[in-house]
Amino acid sequence: MRQHWPALSDPVKDAVLTLVRSAVGIPSADSLPIVLDIVHVTKLLGVSRSTVDRMDAEEKIPAPIRAGRSKKWDSDGFLIWLRTRRPDGEPFTRAEWARQTN
Repeated sequence: MRQHWPALSDPVKDAVLTLVRSAVGIPSADSLPIVLDIVHVTKLLGVSRSTVDRMDAEEKIPAPIRAGRSKKWDSDGFLIWLRTRRPDGEPFTRAEWARQTN
């Protein structure tokens, strides 16, 4: 499937992603709140809470909004980051993403 992915039209990609996400329990963008908490981020990334914490410490995900000890992410910005990839197919690091969006 990966080799055919670039050739698919955007509506087909969206339909496939919606189907896959619903099958594995990842919420759709329409059902997400404005601000994501750690539970939403773990589901979107398909990783554990400790992995999200490690990715945050290594600055591999967008910077969270901190409220005391809790972390929150802007859902629109996080979803755009999640869908955007570098030319090598890897996600942008926090510094790369900051340069892209500013």
